Amino acid sequence: MEKRADNLRIKIDNEKFREELIDDKKFMTHLTMCSLLNINHDDKFIDNFFKELNVKSCISTITKIKLINEVQSILNISPLCITNQLNDIDIHEDKQNIIKKVFGTKYVNIIKMYRNLIPSLISSSTIKINGEKVTSYSIDRDIIKHHIKLLQVRNVDLTNINKETLKHCNHVEPSPKKLF
Repeated sequence: MEKRADNLRIKIDNEKFREELIDDKKFMTHLTMCSLLNINHDDKFIDNFFKELNVKSCISTITKIKLINEVQSILNISPLCITNQLNDIDIHEDKQNIIKKVFGTKYVNIIKMYRNLIPSLISSSTIKINGEKVTSYSIDRDIIKHHIKLLQVRNVDLTNINKETLKHCNHVEPSPKKLF
């Protein structure tokens, strides 16, 4: 727990981020969220964090993050900026098969890919419009804001974090402290 607090650069008695210190699943969710938000992935940094968990599923998580990044670049979208029009993705059949196998889905869908990594991140609601069922998706901005605050402890300027995603999540930059 002390090593984790040191890596996250928070005090071990920090109540705000206590869950990430004591719960492996919450810690892994934070690492996953940081990896999704990061535009210049530092694989060495991510690998070191995931190695601390000593879990075989970490390799799968890193693979999933890399595949999500590829799909985001194909769709030309910022990380975690979803719209309801992201169902059809035109990518090579070999890559589709890999994504289907890794994520265990029948077709490639970025929303399902996000949900696979962090299930509570995206909520959905179904309504009928002109007799047809339409599903609307939304990202829980509070979850993202929580992880951004924790990330900001060790990366104050949020360098390498996609600015469009920060805008989409209504993130407000902290005002600079006065020196005098």
